[in-house]
Amino acid sequence: MDNAGNTTATARAVGTLTATQSFSNWVGSLDTNDYYSFNVGTQSNLTLSLTGLTANADVELLNSSGAVITTAAATGTTSESITRLLSTGTYYARVYQSSGDTNYSLSLNATPVDNAGDNTGTARAVGTLTATQSFSDWVGSVDTNDYYSFNVGIQSNLTLSLTGLTANADVQLLNGSGGVITTSAKSGTTSESIASLLNTGTYFVRVYRSSGDTNYSLSLNATPIDNAGNTTATA
Repeated sequence: MDNAGNTTATARAVGTLTATQSFSNWVGSLDTNDYYSFNVGTQSNLTLSLTGLTANADVELLNSSGAVITTAAATGTTSESITRLLSTGTYYARVYQSSGDTNYSLSLNATPVDNAGDNTGTARAVGTLTATQSFSDWVGSVDTNDYYSFNVGIQSNLTLSLTGLTANADVQLLNGSGGVITTSAKSGTTSESIASLLNTGTYFVRVYRSSGDTNYSLSLNATPIDNAGNTTATA
């Protein structure tokens, strides 16, 4: 039984890769091609392996248009592997007969690229907030925490928002020592927000997984406090 289609249009739909997925099937003289389609939800490192061969089969990674990105074509029954950094989008894996008939096992995994550190020591350095800055990243089972560090150059009102959630993630504002100043922890996929008056200094934002895996957008803005009046009457 052929559990994978023979073209990109009839490819077996894997869905969005959030954990390792494995498939067993067969290619040979009567079924020369097997196609699998999958999605990458955020920039990720793909690892693909083709094992368990008893004849020569090879594998290609294709983009959403069906064009070849890269090929693994070792000789004989040698296992095949592909590693590749992929942007968000749809991709295909094509397993195809080179010679003979063979069963195979195909394994696919996409590990999101972590652009923010996992603790205050490795936090992504935002610098001094002088305008709104926004960041897109991901938290989930394999990356439970993202940390950002930023500086406030003058007493300011901080506004922070965490949006675009597809699972439950929360956010904390931390002081320069890593102590929690305040937390926003709404249920489900509800957006999070924090507003706080901050003195000059260094601070951290911690975005963390509550349940599930989710992309997110983090926005930070610090508006300086005006301690001097704007007219002679308010001077």
